[in-house]
Amino acid sequence: MAGIPKFGKVLFSGSRFIFWVLSPFLLLFVFAMPFVVHEWWPWSNVLVFALDAIVVLLLLALYDVKRFWWAARGVTAIVFLSFVVYLEIRSGKPWRFGQESPLEALLGLLIVGLPSLRYTLVGRFGGPEP
Repeated sequence: MAGIPKFGKVLFSGSRFIFWVLSPFLLLFVFAMPFVVHEWWPWSNVLVFALDAIVVLLLLALYDVKRFWWAARGVTAIVFLSFVVYLEIRSGKPWRFGQESPLEALLGLLIVGLPSLRYTLVGRFGGPEP
C-alpha cells in the first residue's frame, strides 16, 4: 500500500513532463468519448459526462496543482463516488470472489475509494507530511 501515496504525490507534483506527456492523450479522450457511445441512454450520458469531467479536472490539476487545488480534489471525489455507486449497483449480487460481486466492489472502495476520499477531504493521500 506504500505505492498509492507515492503515486498521488508524483501525479499531482506539478511536473511539466507529466503534464505535457499526458495532456494530448487526455484531450483526445475528451473529444473522442462522445463518438464511442453507440446508443445514448441516461446512464451512458452520466458515464460520459463523469469521465469527461474527470479528465478536464485532471488536466487543470496537472497544469497547476497549486492554483487549481480544487480540481485535484474534484477528480478524487468523483473516483470515490464512482466506487460508492458501483458498490450500490453490485449490492444485489451474491457475496463471493471470482465474479462481479459486492465483495469485489467493497474491496475496490477500500483500496482506491477511501484514499481518494482522504485526498478530497485532507488534500493528501498518505500520512502526515514530513
